[in-house]
Amino acid sequence: MNIYKKLSTIIIALLFISCGEAVVNVDQKDYEPKIVIDGYIYPHKKIENIRLSRNFPLNTKINISDFPLSQAEVSLTDLESDKTIELTYNPFKISFEYNGSDFNIDYEKSYRLDITAEIEGQTLSASSTTTTPVEGFKINLEGSHLDSMKYRETDTQGNVKTFDIQFLQSESTDFYVLSIIALDAHESTFVEDNPYGLEKDDLDDELMDLLKYESRWVQTSAEGQAAANIEIPWLDTWFYGDYRAILYAGDENFEMYYITHDAVQDIDGNLYEPKFNISGDGIGVFGSAITDTVYFKILK
Repeated sequence: MNIYKKLSTIIIALLFISCGEAVVNVDQKDYEPKIVIDGYIYPHKKIENIRLSRNFPLNTKINISDFPLSQAEVSLTDLESDKTIELTYNPFKISFEYNGSDFNIDYEKSYRLDITAEIEGQTLSASSTTTTPVEGFKINLEGSHLDSMKYRETDTQGNVKTFDIQFLQSESTDFYVLSIIALDAHESTFVEDNPYGLEKDDLDDELMDLLKYESRWVQTSAEGQAAANIEIPWLDTWFYGDYRAILYAGDENFEMYYITHDAVQDIDGNLYEPKFNISGDGIGVFGSAITDTVYFKILK
């Protein structure tokens, strides 16, 4: 999903001109230090990879080691039992985690993340609450189409086939995100015979990274255990070889951030702030989700 990378640069640096024109004047005095949060919790999984960083004013020389808030005080509270645990910083993962066995993330429960950190001599605090989705979400392999196939393979009528994932929904959850990772992404496995006009000579490290990691979302009617489907279009697969697809049933915070974090300008040029369900001196996302994983393969 690479949310952490997008959160690190939260100030708009480039304005797009469409049907309308947007004008923004950003002055150095407008800068306010913020705690940048990028973290998710999952039922019955370890609490880890809670990433905390900070923003910076414009025209500032940035030392990358200053990004992580490694000295922050971080706690997580189960709002039903009122039990609170302290998270510790893992320098190898550049994130906070909990290594105890006495605190379990469960389905359909609310948890609050509380953070206190010092930035530029100021003591800042932020908090956010997430409610985990209802149990029941899972991928239905029998109803999915994940058998290996050639790139843009066709059926007997000449129609292009696609990979397709069928899943059972989580009751009251209508937001699902699919993360697609090309496990064998390399210049040598790039599909040159693609209909989208992209050639091997166009590839550089940045583009390779973008093509390796794809995501898409589907919004359903939140009808409990009803089956739904999400298609994997060929536009999201640029390499031969193996792929891993992780499907997320996300909470409201996840949905709010995913939909708004890069949609900051409408067709008339009006600008909008991303929606952060965070109180205090924080921006970013603290959400929860249920996940399920499948694999598929594109043959030469």
